[in-house]
Amino acid sequence: MHIGKYVRLYRILNPDTEKALIVALDHGGYGIVEGLEDILSIVKTVVRGGADALILQPGIIKKVYKEIAGRVGIMARVTALSLFNRDRGLIEAHTYSVETAVSLGADAVIASLYVGGKYESTSIEVVSRVCDSADRFGIPCAVEVFPSLDRFKSFDDPEGVLRAMRIAIELGADIVKAYLPPDPKFMMEVVKVSANTPIVLAGGEAVAKFI
Repeated sequence: MHIGKYVRLYRILNPDTEKALIVALDHGGYGIVEGLEDILSIVKTVVRGGADALILQPGIIKKVYKEIAGRVGIMARVTALSLFNRDRGLIEAHTYSVETAVSLGADAVIASLYVGGKYESTSIEVVSRVCDSADRFGIPCAVEVFPSLDRFKSFDDPEGVLRAMRIAIELGADIVKAYLPPDPKFMMEVVKVSANTPIVLAGGEAVAKFI
């Protein structure tokens, strides 16, 4: 692994346990999510609560950099979507360059990959370009994988997750984020296809009070 990638990766992962609590605060495409209206206040709260890293859109990094610098790992999302056109199939636009993410002090970039749907080839192209640029700039590329609901029953559909994870890893993902069903046997299958790539579990049940 590139030296720069290694150094940045372990600003996100604990070097002793290789685990991390990563909090995603990049949900603008879903509308104004309840509880996340005041993003500046939420960022302060999450950092104070001990998160290892935050997933943020670059525009938000520009607003909160003084609150996060030196306190938490920064994962810059370089793709985005809006749910207004969800009926046409999910796809995320490539919004920011890896170079811009590096200039903002990011420790990793993250892009989404949708597998099995009508826009699969476009999604693969976007992710491959992000991973390729990340290699050149020495920054880890995280890929959040989604089995497309055009073909699979849910985002944690076992077959869809395995297919999407393998594609992401072959495209160059340094971290894979996925929705995984709570099945120990399936977790073993995930480990088999991961090629020792760190896996981050996405989602989780909503709770009444976050911190």
